[in-house]
Amino acid sequence: MSSRTASTVPDDAVNSLLLEHFTPVDAGVHRDLAAETTRRHVRDLMKRLSTAAEITRPGEGAMLIARACAESPPDERLLRDVDAVLEFGRPYGLLAPEEKAKALRAEIRQEVLHFDRIMDLDHLDQGARPLKHRRDFVHDDGVLGGAERILVLVHERLVLRGARPARWQDVSSVAQQLIGKAGDGARLERTRYPVLGAVAAGRGAADLLGAFERYAIRHPLPVALGLADYLLHNSQTEPQGLVAASLHTDAAATRTVEMWAAGRASWLVLARDGFRQRVVDRGFLDGTPTGSDTTRYGHAMRTLGDEQWLVLALDGGEIAQADHLEDELNQPGRSGRIDLAVALGRLLGQTPYTLVKPGPVPAMAAPTVADSEEDLKAVCRDLLAGSRGVDLSLECGHVHADREVGAAQIRGLELGARLVDILRQEADRLGVSATVDVTPMVDDDHVLNRFRFADYQDLFRSRGLAVDDLILESSPLPRAVAHDVLRRAVSRDGQGYRLRRIGSNLYLESGDLRVEMVEDLEGEMRNGCVMFEIGLIAYRAARRRIMAAFTELTGHDAEVLHEDMAHAYDGQSDPAQRAAVRTEFEYLYADSWDEVIATPERTPFLDAFEETLAEREQAGRRTVVLNVIEDYYRPQQEKVSKVARILGIQLPMHALFFSPHGHGLVQLD
Repeated sequence: MSSRTASTVPDDAVNSLLLEHFTPVDAGVHRDLAAETTRRHVRDLMKRLSTAAEITRPGEGAMLIARACAESPPDERLLRDVDAVLEFGRPYGLLAPEEKAKALRAEIRQEVLHFDRIMDLDHLDQGARPLKHRRDFVHDDGVLGGAERILVLVHERLVLRGARPARWQDVSSVAQQLIGKAGDGARLERTRYPVLGAVAAGRGAADLLGAFERYAIRHPLPVALGLADYLLHNSQTEPQGLVAASLHTDAAATRTVEMWAAGRASWLVLARDGFRQRVVDRGFLDGTPTGSDTTRYGHAMRTLGDEQWLVLALDGGEIAQADHLEDELNQPGRSGRIDLAVALGRLLGQTPYTLVKPGPVPAMAAPTVADSEEDLKAVCRDLLAGSRGVDLSLECGHVHADREVGAAQIRGLELGARLVDILRQEADRLGVSATVDVTPMVDDDHVLNRFRFADYQDLFRSRGLAVDDLILESSPLPRAVAHDVLRRAVSRDGQGYRLRRIGSNLYLESGDLRVEMVEDLEGEMRNGCVMFEIGLIAYRAARRRIMAAFTELTGHDAEVLHEDMAHAYDGQSDPAQRAAVRTEFEYLYADSWDEVIATPERTPFLDAFEETLAEREQAGRRTVVLNVIEDYYRPQQEKVSKVARILGIQLPMHALFFSPHGHGLVQLD
């Protein structure tokens, strides 16, 4: 092992390795950055990695990340240690054989890289724009951003392994904002689900608790704390302590309290014994304040009786270790009576604390499709309103080829299947026609492909949906349409946006918007995620006509292309062999950058799309491309819609978002 010293920002060799493998940044871009700019980006990345590791292993995860950066050689051995800590909370060398195999797949890292590309978090600023603007843009406006994805992902995996309890959220809930002054800080008392008590220190305590409550509505408590921590670190404000507890009731009506602390805090469980307060249990939570470069969270769970009180205090752990605590709590006040609030005020002075009182704690059952019945009916009525019929292309159950199908895919698939049933019933009632084209897309690019495509199609059939076209992300069909989108962008450059080359990548910029259009202009010409999605939606809207244009132009039978791709993948179990299969198929259609800029008006696939929409509109029919998809895709879908409008492409795009952890549906505006 090397003798590098552990620090929040590692040395240059580690910096380069982390940026290359944990951010989807073109190497030519970060090589040209000033050293100080690079260090600031690594500081930002290290905070996200440390926060995620603390969710996996509170109290030690961030230390293990720092130790790996200080002691592991700056090569694949460092990467596997970081992957192992994020996944299992232990270095690679301490894992069991099956855990090692899973860590080597780097699934968390690959998922985060993929999401960062979706979110266009794939560039490093040169200093002309604020360093953190790219993350602020998606972080605190009610949608899920880059930091949120890694925190949500590590928590999801803990739940799947049974290492953390599943907690369902109600994403339609709103903040109560019951925030008041508490000593030299503030306290939050939330009585609706999720029931919370929290206290923060410092001048900005009330604002911090307001942000924390918004996050806690959407996410489990450790994720909400991590986001509040990252928020302060991102804004580079003074670190502040925060300790919070959430209350839950299980099927046996047992109340459980889960506590997380960023800061040094005490907790007490109290019960009345006649006129006296009895200390049932107490403990110390040892964390570092939110916004710090160093990260450590305190964590504890315990049951809480119906008549028991919970006290949380940011007191440095003093009352958790105090002698004669019961005597102090039971000292009579001026009236001669024992008053808990008075006793705590006398004991803690200006130290911020909150008191979680006994009372009913609502339970939240797992969401079902039946819960969303009225929402789905409203969506179908909207789709059919004012038309002679609708032609629907549906994607649901979206999955990546390095993942197993899980609860999120099943839920999306069941929502999609029920929507199709309701749409057909409503169309029959109105006397109009509704055609449905089931077109799921599997991400097989940028990931380790180990997916069984035949099993995936069987899953659809088991839910009453036959797949009409199983689309692969590496398919040359949406790639061809996306290249027409690129030609459209080139032909209209300067009309409300500009195309800008940075390193070997091409970006579209319009106001505050920056979107990667193409990666590796002189090489593979890989579509940016937003451009790919525009091409995919156009393809799904006019699939038959675009297939015909592709067959005519290339000589390859587009009707069986995706079936052939899936069959070829299923015939190989080795991911390396599957990568060769992908390369063989994806470049059945290929353009060079020189060809694109030389022929910007040649757009046969985009023309086929626009002709199809025009014909249907003339016949009074509505074209709808609908994604029933997890809500962390919402910023990407909004960006796709915005870029299409900028380019003058009228996408018939709709989306229905659900949370994999909660109740409620949200439509794309």
